[in-house]
Amino acid sequence: MKKILFAVAAFIGVGLLFTNCTKTVHDSSDGSGSQALTELFTIKASDWQGSNGNYTYGVNLSSFDQDIHDNGAYWAYISFDNGASYELLSTSNNIYTFYATFDKDPNSSAYGVTIQAIGSSTDPAPNMSILIKVVSIPSSMVQQTANVDFKDYNQVKRVFNLK
Repeated sequence: MKKILFAVAAFIGVGLLFTNCTKTVHDSSDGSGSQALTELFTIKASDWQGSNGNYTYGVNLSSFDQDIHDNGAYWAYISFDNGASYELLSTSNNIYTFYATFDKDPNSSAYGVTIQAIGSSTDPAPNMSILIKVVSIPSSMVQQTANVDFKDYNQVKRVFNLK
């Protein structure tokens, strides 16, 4: 009888142990399962804020959440040729060095990206339209990033089946 009670108690204990664990998965909104997501936006010359060679542009991202921030991966790519090719940020053109910073918007619960263009102290804001593509990888897909050259957007696009 003691063996049966011990077995039942052990079974209940193990059951409680595994039912109290939770896992957050970034699912697609259509319920088809986890997927990498992209967001594309354009920074026009008039969108830049700042002066003296230090300019920023920020935007909230709908595909970016706490799970991706804490456990996933996210990369920003820039295109100077209207989307024909993309380079991983940070990168430079002849005048500016461009950076991307991901974080929670201090004025809301949304997450976003800030793009920064840094030039010399006499450089005006960039006077061209720039495309930015943000790729968000949910925590459930992070293992797939181990062998991906994330600097190569075409490889990232192929591995994560991006559109």
